[in-house]
Amino acid sequence: MAPAPFHTPADTPIWRNLSFQLMWLSVAASGFGDRVVNLAALTLMGSTGAQIEGTSVNAGLTFFFFLPYLILGIPAGWLADKLPRKWIMLACDESRALVLLAAFMLVPATGVAAQIPEDHFWKIYGIIFSVGVFAAIFNPARNATIPQLVPLGQLQAANALVLGIAVIASLIGFGVGRFMFDPQEAGSVRFGLGVGCLFFAVSGTFFAFLRVRSRSGAALTAAQRRARPPARAMRYVLGHRRVLVLIGLNMLVWGMAFIVYNAAMGLCKQQYGFIDPKVRFDRYTDMALTIGLGMLSGAGWVAWMNTRRESGAVAMGSLLAAALCMGGLAFSES
Repeated sequence: MAPAPFHTPADTPIWRNLSFQLMWLSVAASGFGDRVVNLAALTLMGSTGAQIEGTSVNAGLTFFFFLPYLILGIPAGWLADKLPRKWIMLACDESRALVLLAAFMLVPATGVAAQIPEDHFWKIYGIIFSVGVFAAIFNPARNATIPQLVPLGQLQAANALVLGIAVIASLIGFGVGRFMFDPQEAGSVRFGLGVGCLFFAVSGTFFAFLRVRSRSGAALTAAQRRARPPARAMRYVLGHRRVLVLIGLNMLVWGMAFIVYNAAMGLCKQQYGFIDPKVRFDRYTDMALTIGLGMLSGAGWVAWMNTRRESGAVAMGSLLAAALCMGGLAFSES
């Protein structure tokens, strides 16, 4: 006999929902691991060195991390609908742990500078791309699992809390990374990769204990069943104008956000000059921490608001405010 579907009572607070607690703890560990990988790559590629274009390096790492999202977006969504989502998330975290373990084994233990020759940068890009592949598969499964863990009335708060904890984990990763990584010591990168590997390996096991509600939804028509999953997804998107608008807005918002994020390295070099690489690395983490604190503040405000009404007006106001802030950054002489 199949087990009865698990249901969380609507009046159960989020903080008493054990499955949701396991979810955000795992998301936090994954976010920390992703940040450690990014900082390790920046250190190995000598992004704060005088002879390296740090902004280009940072942009390249961002590109190769998010390229799998473009390639695997629809297939990953199809997998999240076809396979048990918690096992997808577990497999992705454990796979990222294996990637970091392989990187850990390739880095010298101690005694040499962390920076590798430029003709070996492709290895770092390959590692980042591999981590991005599993992140691209992980995220649709994570987003689709949240509605199975909390009642509908708590969904917006739950989404905001998951986003917030991911940002908090990244902030912690930046804060810890400035003390963990040293461009002059390869052993610090090896240690950081080992820590990231451990976080992915442990967080992945949490997903095995999630108790989720059974899925629900309208049955597919015969034509929908005959259509291949990518074609079915594209047909749905093209037939719903609001979905197209949301996709366009997401591309616009995150495209502009990463321009600011990637430019942070160049701003540090321009502001602080070609001083000690470790000092520039610390200044870069300070800027990234500031960006993350802004994201965390927004996520906290959305979680406190906890309403699904007037979201369009809120999004429009947020975009206008972000535009003003970017304009201030562009014209600032400080």
